[in-house]
Amino acid sequence: MTSLHHPYIQFEGKVKSTEKEIKLLKKRLKSLTVSRLIVFLLLLILTIYCLSEKEGALLVIALLLLVPVFVWLVVRHQQAGMRLLIAEQLKKINQEELQRLAADMSGLDDGMKHLDKEHAYANDLDLFGSPSLYQLVNRTTTEKGEAMLIHELLHPLRADQIVDRQNALRELSTKLDFRQEIEAMGRYFRSKDEQSRVERNDRALLNWIKDPERLHRKGLMRAFNLLSPLTLFVLVAIYPAFAIHLLAGFILFHYAIMVGFVSRVNKMSREVTRSLNVLRTYKEIILRLDDQEFDSLSLRTLQDRTRRDGKAAHQIIGELQSILQNFDNRGNMIYGIVNGILLLDIYWYIRAVSWKAHYGKLMLDWISVAAELEMLNSLSAFAYAHPAFVFPTVVTREQYYLNASALGHPLIPAQKRVVNDFKLTGSGTVALVTGSNMSGKSTFLRTVGLNIVMAQLGLPVCAATFEWSPVQVYSGMRTQDDLGESVSSFYAELKRIRKLLDLSVDTPTFYLLDEILKGTNSDDRHKGGIALIAQLTERSAFGLISTHDLALGQLSDTNKKVINYSFNSRLDDGELVFDYRIKEGICESFNASVLMQKMGIIPAPPAS
Repeated sequence: MTSLHHPYIQFEGKVKSTEKEIKLLKKRLKSLTVSRLIVFLLLLILTIYCLSEKEGALLVIALLLLVPVFVWLVVRHQQAGMRLLIAEQLKKINQEELQRLAADMSGLDDGMKHLDKEHAYANDLDLFGSPSLYQLVNRTTTEKGEAMLIHELLHPLRADQIVDRQNALRELSTKLDFRQEIEAMGRYFRSKDEQSRVERNDRALLNWIKDPERLHRKGLMRAFNLLSPLTLFVLVAIYPAFAIHLLAGFILFHYAIMVGFVSRVNKMSREVTRSLNVLRTYKEIILRLDDQEFDSLSLRTLQDRTRRDGKAAHQIIGELQSILQNFDNRGNMIYGIVNGILLLDIYWYIRAVSWKAHYGKLMLDWISVAAELEMLNSLSAFAYAHPAFVFPTVVTREQYYLNASALGHPLIPAQKRVVNDFKLTGSGTVALVTGSNMSGKSTFLRTVGLNIVMAQLGLPVCAATFEWSPVQVYSGMRTQDDLGESVSSFYAELKRIRKLLDLSVDTPTFYLLDEILKGTNSDDRHKGGIALIAQLTERSAFGLISTHDLALGQLSDTNKKVINYSFNSRLDDGELVFDYRIKEGICESFNASVLMQKMGIIPAPPAS
């Protein structure tokens, strides 16, 4: 990517262009507000004048000329207001993109509500929290879109799905305006609902669609819905002198008939109409999806799912939107009067039930389409924002293979990131990593693990080259006490190790174990480490184990599946220096005593 098209420049340019658009829209809104007020006052003055002077013809002309102008100004004002709010969302989106590039995650949802500490790797590899992979990738605006993104983060793709996902992300990453328009529209409609109700509104729509609602004698009700108001109009035309009596009588009669529908109509009005903004979001996502042309198979397949029965999905969703919008007007006094005459509740209820019977199952699939597109947009936005990252190569010739050059941690800013080359192959292979305190062992384990997780999402990884065989990732790094369960950190670690051993009996696994058996004495830790490594070398697994027990490094003399790596430090003029570079062999430098001296815990040796 040339410097001209670098993401930072693109995002910065979009912030500036939306700022200009916001200024213009604010001026236009002000102008439309003033114009609307002038036309309204003019219409009011002319009406008062014509009524007082009995100028009927002039009043009709004024109404015919000014009412359409006033309505046009109202519509234009609403449109400009909507465009202003969307432009403000676009500005915020690009500001957040710049924020991510600066490694500033403040204000971004950390996704911690989705963290399951029992998951194979989510807690250890910073999938959630701050900073986290979730914060780097999440651009979803719907509950279903977010749920699908969470599912993808926690469940790796199969090997045969990864290349297709990569192709889809490559293609979508180039469609910056398309992706940001979808996100801005979603944010706009989401902002119109109270945050605490967003998830409930989404669920209300899904529950209504899934509810197998039936309307008995629907044909008879449709006939009555048409014939009864028609009979009223005919009678009024024949007996105009009794018009008021006829209207009152029929309104009472109609409301008596509608009593049987009150509970069902009220439920729909109360629960489903609050999902209008959610529905609008799905409609806008699918509308924009339909307008695109794609090359990748998964995107074309996604698009094909929105084209059924010769009718576009967004048009069909628009029909439901119109129905729910009319239900949303039930609190209006005018609706109440017209409802008594035309049986609007019955009409719209029949329309809603009929719509659900025809399109309910399809709508569930279209919601999944919209959610999947939001998920893909999120992942492709990450790919676009990191042009230096590389799409990894899937290796199928071997089941236990990892080979990366210039491998770095994606959550560490580029200017601070230290990269390493690393290769590990073969079932049962154990990379035993020793090192001094703060030398980078744990960070390196997370670097390897998180990049594999990203690769198995279809994402580009933080490396110059990356080849791997897709595998189940499993980690045991942040084991903690659980007072509620009366579980010590040592026992929690043992539980994780037991799960790893069970998993790797027949599932190809890549594991990451940090400072193994740290909760027990040195003798037990050494014996336990030897026994654990012996078991892992016989399992369907390979991975990294970090330890301070240098004696474990001697295992490589008798077991060729154990390979020693280390991180080292050095003293320069009394200051500890870390290069964070992984090297072959056992660690040769130690810094615990130096650190304790610097902290004043133990006295420094006397100067020579």
